[in-house]
Amino acid sequence: AVREKIIRICDSFLGERFDLPYGGVQDKINEINSKINDTRNIMATTNEELRKYLVSINRVENTDASALIIYKWFVIREKALYENLNKLKMGDSLLVGLFWCPVSQTRSILDEVQKIKENRNISGPQMWRR
Repeated sequence: AVREKIIRICDSFLGERFDLPYGGVQDKINEINSKINDTRNIMATTNEELRKYLVSINRVENTDASALIIYKWFVIREKALYENLNKLKMGDSLLVGLFWCPVSQTRSILDEVQKIKENRNISGPQMWRR
C-alpha cells in the first residue's frame, strides 16, 4: 500500500528507483553491534594487560614499597625544587632569593648551612634575619 504509493510518486516525477533488501538494515545493525562488542573486548583485554604490566613493574626488590609511588614522590620533589629555583634571581655568581621559616627552625637551618660550607669547602649560602 504505502510502497506502491511511493513507487507511483517516483514514477510521476521520472525519479529513479532502487530496490533495497528488506533485511539489509538489520544486517548492518548486527554487523555494527558485532564490531562494537569486538572493540569492547579489545579494550578490556588491553586494560587488563596494562594493569598486569604496571603491577609487574611496580615491585621494588626486597621491600614492600611501590616503585610508582617512589617515582611519583621523586617527580613531585623535583617539580617543587625547580619551581622554587625559578623564583630566585641570578646574581653575578649566585642565586638570590628570600624564604620564610619558623623561628623554631632557624637553628637547624643555620646548622645545615654550616654543614654545606664545611663539606663542600665553599663560602656557602648565607642567611639574614629581617
